[in-house]
Amino acid sequence: MVRPRQDATACTLLSAIDVVRPDLAAADLVGLVDALLLYRTADVAPIDAVSIVTAYIRGLARSSA
Repeated sequence: MVRPRQDATACTLLSAIDVVRPDLAAADLVGLVDALLLYRTADVAPIDAVSIVTAYIRGLARSSA
């Protein structure tokens, strides 16, 4: 299955930037990226995926903050 590996990779990434509860945030990040990919594939409207993911990550609480 692909989703558990994606969640684990996202959790590793979020842990590296000191996100609080990276295990919970990882599922949301994977869901967000999945939605962005579907949006792009369906060519619904132009989106700035980098800005969207950046805004999501900036909004996460950090352990070091």
